[in-house]
Amino acid sequence: MNKSLRFVLAISLLLLAGTLSARAQTQQSEEPAAQEEAPASLSATPSALTGFATKQGKPSAPQKFILSGTSPYAGLRASPGVQISQSETGGYTDALEVQGLPTTIWVRLDGSNVTAINGGILLQGAPTRKPGVQLEVPIKGVVE
Repeated sequence: MNKSLRFVLAISLLLLAGTLSARAQTQQSEEPAAQEEAPASLSATPSALTGFATKQGKPSAPQKFILSGTSPYAGLRASPGVQISQSETGGYTDALEVQGLPTTIWVRLDGSNVTAINGGILLQGAPTRKPGVQLEVPIKGVVE
């Protein structure tokens, strides 16, 4: 192969390599198309808890619901006379923050006052960029 042919071949290969390199760099630097973030969601199964009954001074037997959804965390607040926990056997309170859905939430009446309970648990979730979501789980029972 003569020198001029080798020179032309070498220049052609360099130009081709430069074009391929520039194309690869351009593709890497392009931002991916922005994707619309789906709104966060929360759901409770079952969606309501009823039939609680206890005597004054004694907490009721607990019932549970499964909290699920796409929210990265959820805050829960129970109405007066209602307590919530992530454990069936203890840790009951009127407010919780939970991460990692789905999770089981245990609910009981605290038994502090003789009354009919017609309240609920307010669930509030927050996604990373969109406004939060809300859901209420109705709670019905009686303390005698």
